[in-house]
Amino acid sequence: MGECAFGFSLLESIYTDDGYAETLMDILDSNTMKNMGVDYTKIMERQPHYHEDISSEHSVAIGESISLDVILGTTYIQDNTAVTWKQHVPQIQWFKDGDPIPDARELKYIVADIKEDSTYYAIVDEERLHDIQVKLEVIEFFKPFVSFTPSCIRKP
Repeated sequence: MGECAFGFSLLESIYTDDGYAETLMDILDSNTMKNMGVDYTKIMERQPHYHEDISSEHSVAIGESISLDVILGTTYIQDNTAVTWKQHVPQIQWFKDGDPIPDARELKYIVADIKEDSTYYAIVDEERLHDIQVKLEVIEFFKPFVSFTPSCIRKP
């Protein structure tokens, strides 16, 4: 089935439910994959996404920190010239206000000592995840009202 269905295909990426990648790797054996019209093929059991605690908008106080996490599914990649499947290590880059953050290439990025409103996002293997807005929360400080009543009055 594999060779007939996928032969001479430009198939680069396959998304599947968790647990089905190995079945697909069996179907897409070396006979099938040698006829692919691309350099590599990826099987991903889940698309990259942020941890469920991360919403699109966060309010924080000045000086606070926030942790941003990318969750990956298992990904296998096959170099179609070598015809072997191997587990893929993704490339990640975090961005702030559209600019790459130097050395921010891990699944987790901690924004420390926040001083301004900013927009963050991650690119995982050329796929851009949605924006995360980090906004400063205005915290008003109230001056305590102090009153006192003299307990004794002195007359001159």
